[in-house]
Parts: sequence; structure tokens; C-alpha cells
Amino acid sequence: GAFIYGAATGLSFSIAVDGADSLSGAVAGAGVFNDLTNTIEAAIRNADAADGQHVNAGGDITLTATDSSTIAADTVAASISVAASAGSAVSISMATLLARADIGTSVRASIVHSAVDTTIGDIALTARNEAEVHTSATSVSATVAASGSASVGLSGANASAQNTTSGTTDAVIGVGAVIDIGGALELDASNTATIDATVLSATIGVSGSSGGSFDFTMAVLDATNTIGGNTSAVVEATTVRADAGVSLTALHHATIDASGTALALSIAGSGGLAVSVGAAGGFASNTSTALTQAAIRNDAVVTGSGGVIVSATELSNIFAVVDALVGGVAVSGSGAFTLTIAAAVVENRIGGSTSALIDDATVEVTGAIDIDALSGAFIYGAATGLSFSIAVDSTVSVAGSGAGASTSNATAGVVEAVIRNSFVHGGTLTLDAESSNAIYADTTAATIGASGSGGVAISGGLAVALADNTDSSTTQAGIDNSRVDSAGSLHAKASSENTLDVTTTAVSIALSGGGGVTFALGGAGAEATNTTSGTTEALIKGGSNVTTAGVELIALEDSDITSNVTAVSVSLSASGGVAGALAVSATISENSIGSTTMADIDASMVTSNGAITIDADNNSFLHAE
Repeated sequence: GAFIYGAATGLSFSIAVDGADSLSGAVAGAGVFNDLTNTIEAAIRNADAADGQHVNAGGDITLTATDSSTIAADTVAASISVAASAGSAVSISMATLLARADIGTSVRASIVHSAVDTTIGDIALTARNEAEVHTSATSVSATVAASGSASVGLSGANASAQNTTSGTTDAVIGVGAVIDIGGALELDASNTATIDATVLSATIGVSGSSGGSFDFTMAVLDATNTIGGNTSAVVEATTVRADAGVSLTALHHATIDASGTALALSIAGSGGLAVSVGAAGGFASNTSTALTQAAIRNDAVVTGSGGVIVSATELSNIFAVVDALVGGVAVSGSGAFTLTIAAAVVENRIGGSTSALIDDATVEVTGAIDIDALSGAFIYGAATGLSFSIAVDSTVSVAGSGAGASTSNATAGVVEAVIRNSFVHGGTLTLDAESSNAIYADTTAATIGASGSGGVAISGGLAVALADNTDSSTTQAGIDNSRVDSAGSLHAKASSENTLDVTTTAVSIALSGGGGVTFALGGAGAEATNTTSGTTEALIKGGSNVTTAGVELIALEDSDITSNVTAVSVSLSASGGVAGALAVSATISENSIGSTTMADIDASMVTSNGAITIDADNNSFLHAE
């Protein structure tokens, strides 16, 4: 497998010292751009019997295609600026970076347009895709401005990471192939993509002056991660005879682990006027979508004395944590003002299609036939926004802080284990479609504002936390517009299990104290919206004709929503003159479970020598505080 390691470092340092006025500026940038595109193929093709060509073996025939590509990237940008003077001092510092990684590969093991036979051995086709992306991105900036008259400090940091894996992973017996096997046919396609991203953006600014000082800091980060692609194990438009059975397995297992931290601190001190402003923002977007299919399809004919296994599995995991932390401090002799804002946003999406099919095909075997589709999605999303501001002055002080946090998570997709538009003859027939989705979300916003003055002191804080979580999927197991003759029994089961566990918290604290007039205002709001919906079906429909020793159709739906929403606002004001305080808090929790669960024989002919069981069951639980 290919391996790429990319590292970029940008460093900048500036110092300006003068007896009158000084200006200092430092800018650092770094970028890493990695792209990896591979095509890996193990194939037998165009060995056509019609042209007098064929491939014959006295033992096993094995085709294996594997890609284990890895991209690793370390990116750092750092800048420091210092300005000092007896007059005025201005210090500016900026650090920015971009890290991008993209893996797009095609991995294929195939037999097409060929006549292949082995008298006593097996035929095995394996395609494996093991792509990995590891990214570390760090951006740091700092300013110091000191003067005897006026000082200004401006500091910013930005970090962005963009990672993508995609491509196709296929194990295929394809168009025009004729396969005759004394042993077993095994097709195995697997994609185990991984993205690991860590992003840090941090900045600090300090301004001091005997006259007036102004300090502004901002830290921003963005992390965008996407896993996609198609994974398939397919027999199509071909003829296969296998004495020891046929097995088709498709697996897509994706993992995204993303963490981001934005830190900003602004400090201003002055004998006159001091103003401090700080902001920190973090955003993460993570998406996993895939088409995973194991199928006998498109006029394929499969015969033999063994059994048939068709299995498709999709497992996706997303772990995402974003923290935005900001602080501001202003201390002055004649006026202190500070404002801080923090925002953290996390968005996660898992979707796609997972299919195990016999579709527009003929299967005639003596053994059991198992058709299984499994989809499992897990999301953990956490967003935290924290903001504090402190203003202290002998005359007037004002401190304001705001924090927002938002998480948005969604799982959706189609999971099907179906015989469609086909003729199937064999032993015991099992169709099992299972969907299991879980979302865990923690959303927290908190602010603290404190002001103190011998004259007027005002403090205010606003914290808002929002959560939106949705699960919607279609899960289906059964027979559609097909002729099925089973020497054993028929078992078709569709099950769906959905879990939403959500905690949403907003806290605001405002403190004000002084000798004259003081006022403290605090507000906190928290809202969570949680929804599960979808369809779960076990069915025989579409004019199907089924003959079997027994029939069991089972549809199960299990949904669980737990939501805890909390908003707390505290305002305290103390004064030797006039004091006022106001605290406001609000919470909203909206939860909905709505689904269709059905076990059904619809417009079809079913002949059973044994019992017929049709069972649809829905178990839902909703707990909200």
C-alpha cells in the first residue's frame, strides 16, 4: 500500500521597540495537500470459450486485490508579535493553515467474459480497501503591546482540516463468465476506511498602557471529514455451478474520529480606557455514506449441490468533539469594557444503502439459502461553548459574554434482504434485515460575566444550546414478485433498533458589584428536537408464488428516546447605591416517534406444509426531562 507523510511548519516572530512609537506584525501560514489515487486489480478476463479460450485448474483459483493506502499529515502555523514604546504601540499577529487529504482508490477482483473451471478446488475472489487518513493541524498566535500612551493588540488563529476517502471495492463474477467449480465459490469485498483528525486553534493577546489599551483576539477552526464509496460482492449476467456452495460477502466499516479545540484569551490593562474583545469558534462536519451490496443479479444463473450465502454489512462510527473557549479581561482606571463570544457547532451524518439480494436471477441449489443485510450506525457528537469576561474599573466597567453550542446528528438509509423478480429453489430459506442506529449528543453552552467598579458596573451573559437529532431508515426482508420453492421452511425477519440519548445544557451567570449603580443580566436557553421514523417490513408481495415447509414473517421495531434539557440563569448585583438584576431561562424539548412496522402477505400465493406465523411488534420508549 502507498504511504504519504506530509509536514508543513510556518513560524513568524516579530519585535518592535522604540522610544516614541512602535509597530510590530507577524504572519505565519502553512499548508499540506495530499492526494492519493490508486487502481488495484486482480482479474481473469476475455478468456472466452467461444474463442477457444478458457482457464482450467486442478486446484484452487485465488484472486486477491488489496490496497492499504495511508496519508499522515502534521501541519503547524505559529506567530508571535511584540511591540513596546514610550508613545503608542501596535502589535498584530496572524497564524493560518490548511491541511487537506484525499484518498480515492479502485480495488477490484474479477472474472469477466471468461470460461473458468476447477475440478476439485475452490474459486476465491477477495478485494480489500484499508484506507487511512491521520491529520494533525495546530495554529497558534500571540501578541503583546505595551506603551506609555496607547496600545493596540490584534491576534488571530485559523486552522482548517479537510479529509476524504472514497472509491470502489468490488469482488465480481461478471458479464459473460461461465464458472464450473468442483468446490466452493467465495467472493469477499471489504472496505475499512478510517479518518482521524485533530485540530487546534489558539490565540492570546495582551495589551497594556498608562493611557488607553485595546486588545482583540479570535480563534477559528474547521474540520470536514467524509467517507464514501461503493463496496460490492456480485455475481451478475453469468452462469455459475458450484458443488460446495456459493458465498458472497460485502463489508463496509467506516470510522471518523474528529476533535477540535478553539481557544482565545484577550487581556487589556490601562490607566485610562481598557477594551478587551475575544472570540472563539469551532465547526466540525462529518459524513459517512456508502453503497454496500452483496447480490446475485441481472440474469445470473447459480446452480449446485451446496448452499448459498449472500451477506452485506455496513458499520459506520463517528466520534466528534468540538470545544470553543474564550476569555476576556479588562482592568482600567477610568473605563473597562470586555466582550467575549464562543460558538461550537458539530454536524454528523450517516447514510447509504445496505443490500443483500437475489434480483432478476435464477438460483437452484440443494442446500440452505441465507440472505442477510446488517447496518449499524453509531454517532457521538459533543459541542461545548464557554465564555467568560471580567471588567474592573474605578469609574465604569462593562462585561458581556455570549456562548452558543449546536449539535445536529442524523442516521438514515435503506437496509434490505430481498428476493426480487427471481426464481429460487433450495433448502431452508432465511432472509434477515437488521438496522441498529444510535445517536449520543452532548451540547453545552455556558457564560460568566463579572464587572466591578466604584461607579457604574454592568454585566451580561447569554448562553444558547441547540440539539437536533434524527433517525430515519427503511428495513425490509422478504420476497417480491418471485417464484420460490423451498424444501425447508421460510424465515423472513426485519428488525430495527433506534436509540437517541441527548443532553442539552445552557448556563449563564452574571455578577455585578460597585459603589454606585450596578446591573446584572443573564439569559439561558436550551432546545432539543429528537425524531425517529421509518419503515420496518417482513413481507411476501408483488404476485410472488411461494411453496415451503413453513412460513415465518417477523417485523420488529424498537425505538428509544431519552432527552435531558436544562437551562440555568443566575444574576447577582450588589451596590452601595442602586442595584438591579434580571435572569431569564427557557427550555424546549420536542420528541417524536413515528414509524411503520409491518409483517404482510400481499397479493401473493403461499403454499405451506407447516405453520404460517406473521408477527409485527413495535416497542417504543420516550423519556424527557
